[in-house]
Amino acid sequence: MKALTVLQPWAQLLMVGGKRHEIRTWKTNYRGPLFIHAGLTFTQAARARCARAPLRALLAQAGIHYSADLPRGALLGTITLEDCVPTEQFLYTGAAGCDGSMADFQPGRWAWIMSNPQLLEAPFPYRGQLGVFEVPERVVSSE
Repeated sequence: MKALTVLQPWAQLLMVGGKRHEIRTWKTNYRGPLFIHAGLTFTQAARARCARAPLRALLAQAGIHYSADLPRGALLGTITLEDCVPTEQFLYTGAAGCDGSMADFQPGRWAWIMSNPQLLEAPFPYRGQLGVFEVPERVVSSE
């Protein structure tokens, strides 16, 4: 199954439905289910954002009260990649669900539209990679 590494807190927010778009500087032709992998990197700026609105409330609703509780270096669950569209489509059409506090929708980027998040019972430790990568079937079936 395909997977995508996303840094925290964005990975967790995708998986709990608090975020529906992942903004990237590149697009993919892949559509369908993919694992969301929480990357190891967790900057001080990202930690600080977790303590402020709206992230603090969204994380608290998901049972995460401290940034240190966010899993890293693990598969969190699956999500469906519906489409990749230029961010200008959101900026100039006022598309519903475009939340500027959750992502940088500046021109020249791509909005990966996500739906149907399904959290694993527990994060599954796994090494991430750049780009859309393949998680071997043996790993997927051992969960």
